[in-house]
Amino acid sequence: MSPQSRKAGSGVGFAVIMAGGSGTRFWPLSRRSMPKQLLPLISEKSMVRETAKRLFPLFPPERLFVVTTVEQGGAIRRELPELHPDHVIDEPFGRDTAPCIGLAATIIEHLVKRPAVLSVLPADQDIARPAKLRSLLLQAARYAARGDVVTFGIKPTSPSTRFGYLERGERVGSGTLAPAFRLKRFREKPEESLARRFVRSGRFYWNSGIFLFRSDVILNAIRTHLPAVGRGLDALRPYCGTAEQEAETRKAYRKFPRISIDYGVMEKLGGAVVIEADMAWDDIGGWEASAARWKRDRDG
Repeated sequence: MSPQSRKAGSGVGFAVIMAGGSGTRFWPLSRRSMPKQLLPLISEKSMVRETAKRLFPLFPPERLFVVTTVEQGGAIRRELPELHPDHVIDEPFGRDTAPCIGLAATIIEHLVKRPAVLSVLPADQDIARPAKLRSLLLQAARYAARGDVVTFGIKPTSPSTRFGYLERGERVGSGTLAPAFRLKRFREKPEESLARRFVRSGRFYWNSGIFLFRSDVILNAIRTHLPAVGRGLDALRPYCGTAEQEAETRKAYRKFPRISIDYGVMEKLGGAVVIEADMAWDDIGGWEASAARWKRDRDG
């Protein structure tokens, strides 16, 4: 593990990019060995390169990790050569975002020998205001450092059915902290009529899928709400940084359910915090979202 990382456990903490998806909605261009995060879908650069670039310089390479699958690990390392190879964490097989986040938290905590604030972001988003993102991450890290679980809510511009929704409650925070609200509940992707009601109410945000928390806080939440994952991660901990880490990770993952952090943990937490994030955000989930960013040729 990179020695520079041992100096990076304070302040804003670490960023973790989740880049293990298969990108099936971008078939036939996206394949298992070349998924959407490695493709230039919103610019001339790959999605994972764009995600890393917008995090610099708030998170320099020694503070940045990427979690991906073992099939994609080599390609990610070639795409981001400035990262120490050990900062690309290989999952033996995809188990969705809850095990992914738990694995990253376990490895980073082992590295710095204490809890660390983690900013977790998907690799398949477009954020046109990266400076605003960095400012919000810096502010949100202050909430996370005190023990809050934080997510970013995107003010909806339409009753979209592409996204999940977040309902906000009372305002929290004061002084120099960014305005934030208690997160009342998550809502799955709604039908259009319900989405219209959400937007009219003014109480709902699109779910950005970006989270901040201390590593110990999220690992304790996983132990509580996903005990099988928690037990596996605890069993893996003594092997972090050893020659047995890869084999023990594979052993643990065989017993993990496939479950998202939203459904497995976040929806069951009380008192999480949502910060309104005006950063020109979009989720690049399929060809339609990608095509909107390119000029049409003469054939349309």
